[in-house]
Amino acid sequence: MSHGQCWGFGLGRLGVPEFVPQSDDTMEALRAVARLYLAVPWLTVPLSIVGLLALATYLVPCALQMLLPSQNLKRRYSAEWALVTGGSSGIGLAIADRLASEGVSVVIAALDDDLLKSATKTLRAKYPAVQVRSVGVNLASKDFMDKIKSATSDIDVAMLFNNAGYIKPGFFANATIESVMANFDVNASCTLPITHHFVRKMQDRGNGRRSLVCFTSSSGGFLPAPMSAIYSSTKAWVTNFGASLAGEVAEDKIEVLVVHPSPIASNFYQNANGMSVLQAVEKSAAAPSVVSDAIWKCAGRTVIVDQGSASVGIKVLLRVLEWNLLADLFTAFVSVSGDYQRFRKQKRA
Repeated sequence: MSHGQCWGFGLGRLGVPEFVPQSDDTMEALRAVARLYLAVPWLTVPLSIVGLLALATYLVPCALQMLLPSQNLKRRYSAEWALVTGGSSGIGLAIADRLASEGVSVVIAALDDDLLKSATKTLRAKYPAVQVRSVGVNLASKDFMDKIKSATSDIDVAMLFNNAGYIKPGFFANATIESVMANFDVNASCTLPITHHFVRKMQDRGNGRRSLVCFTSSSGGFLPAPMSAIYSSTKAWVTNFGASLAGEVAEDKIEVLVVHPSPIASNFYQNANGMSVLQAVEKSAAAPSVVSDAIWKCAGRTVIVDQGSASVGIKVLLRVLEWNLLADLFTAFVSVSGDYQRFRKQKRA
């Protein structure tokens, strides 16, 4: 060890604990902080308690959720039918597949394209004992609700999965208002008439039977998101709507679950528009089935579940850096990013 150098404990690049050199000045600063802490315990002790409680009240429930055993949702909700929006690929298809594997018939509401045809054909072949109905519909159109009502008028939908959504990166003002509203409607607005219609039907199920309304939100709604303003804001809305609805319908035996997935391998990233942040995130994406696993564990047992390390990590970060400060930091420094500079140069549509 060279003169004037001490060693401290830290985390290496891979998160492995290691000893790192500390200068005498650094160590003296740490000692000064320790002395300050000991000198004013009437201030520092309460702050430490608050900090520990902030972490414990979040991390302990997260740990307990991970330990929950899976359950059979067909039995829990006496379910013969479920509706999944955006069920032709990704998380929605994983949910539909899991439902069908338990003997629940499924209505898939998604864009009328090859993905919907393929998903329907695959599920019917894989699970011949259940019915699979497909509703080709654009959830940003004016008549989407009429098509969904028509396809479900003769069945008892015990479980509703509001899963549809997509991201369209870029500057809000550079996009046409029509494309902005379509994105907003698919991510958020469409859930209002869908949920309203099926919650009313669920309230009339009777015989003490429980029902489920599940929302696929996102950890992207936790933070300000310049260049993805519609996606972030709509997912924050979905979370708040679901959590608020839960208390209203609990006495009707309607259970509400909001799930915040970490990055998931799906067609979501096809709309990345060259955004480097999304391309980097995609590399750590997990299989869609991890989200259905979380839903099957937590449905009826909690209102919100943060799935995966990204969602949990961001929530922990928000206990260290307050949201208002983050908004200021994003505003001050986002302009140095390459994505910002590229979108800035794009012409307004």
